[in-house]
Amino acid sequence: MYMVNTEANRQYKNAAKALTMTVVLVAGTELSIAGNLEEIAEPTVLAPAPATELDLNGFYAGGSLAYAFGQDDEVGHTDPNGRFVANAGTFEPEGLNYGLRLGWRNNLPLPSGGRLFVYGFELGYDFSDIEDSFSTAAYDASTEIESVLSLKYKGGITNSKKNTLFYTTLGYINTEFDYDVNGATGGDTIALNGSDNQGGLVFGLGVERAINQNLSALLEWEYNYINSFTLRDSAGASTVVTPSFNNIRLGLNYSF
Repeated sequence: MYMVNTEANRQYKNAAKALTMTVVLVAGTELSIAGNLEEIAEPTVLAPAPATELDLNGFYAGGSLAYAFGQDDEVGHTDPNGRFVANAGTFEPEGLNYGLRLGWRNNLPLPSGGRLFVYGFELGYDFSDIEDSFSTAAYDASTEIESVLSLKYKGGITNSKKNTLFYTTLGYINTEFDYDVNGATGGDTIALNGSDNQGGLVFGLGVERAINQNLSALLEWEYNYINSFTLRDSAGASTVVTPSFNNIRLGLNYSF
């Protein structure tokens, strides 16, 4: 009887140990799973990098490449007595131009929206190959705008991120050009081969966007209005010149 009780107690203790180990193992597994779930449920969220803002306070320098396309320039022939002789033909000048810019600008915060009002001035010089020519039975003619000097006011508003500027331009230009008309009609001859400088106005629209802290890219449209004027040859025959043109410009600015 005593041996039976001893054997029963031993089996009971072994069963209790096994049950205890099972409970501990299950509890540890549940804690491990819960810990892994907690790690998965709370991933690290990376904040987006802030947009690079335009430097809109101080001096900048830049370069540009543009394509010009002109309005029609009717080439007339008037004799020395002021009598209109003939319409010799029509110029439609177009071509590439490229240049350098030096400017200064500043800004004022607007009351709402996080935007800035930007204002400044820009001096530019463009080398150009804006030209056209024609030949008829009675006339040979050619024109070329060789350079454009400009001084412009630029004003505009940024977006809320301050990385894009939308602006307008208004200023004065001085153009250097060649103008040749040679021919004869109605008993009168014109032999005009000359170069001249003429002033005018420029106005346009543009957008500039930051590339990095100092460098920005721009796209502009501008209209160059050059005052009409009269050219005369040595005998007094004349023509009226109207060399205005449009310009589409791509450029880069570097802010100091």
